[in-house]
Amino acid sequence: MPRHSASLWADYRFGEGSLLPGFGFGGGLRYMSSRFGDNANTLRSPSVTLADASISHQTGPYKLSVNASNLFDKTYVSSCSGAFYCYYGTGRTVIGTLSYRW
Repeated sequence: MPRHSASLWADYRFGEGSLLPGFGFGGGLRYMSSRFGDNANTLRSPSVTLADASISHQTGPYKLSVNASNLFDKTYVSSCSGAFYCYYGTGRTVIGTLSYRW
């Protein structure tokens, strides 16, 4: 586990009567400080900052959204359990969803 972690997210949706009613977008950052990778605390993985984003459109009860994690496809070490057992974090991930709210 990182000693320090932080995240920031901002989201905006255009209201009725605006230029783009129903559209919304968001963006954020996630930070994780360096982490120890062994029980003796001699191996450290570097800290990392990742960017995320979203865009959406809502019409009536339907909402279409696309979310991207690790937007810039940064390669980073997510965890280690010894000098020879380190694992990379998830690369860029894009997920689209269509939802209906009643």
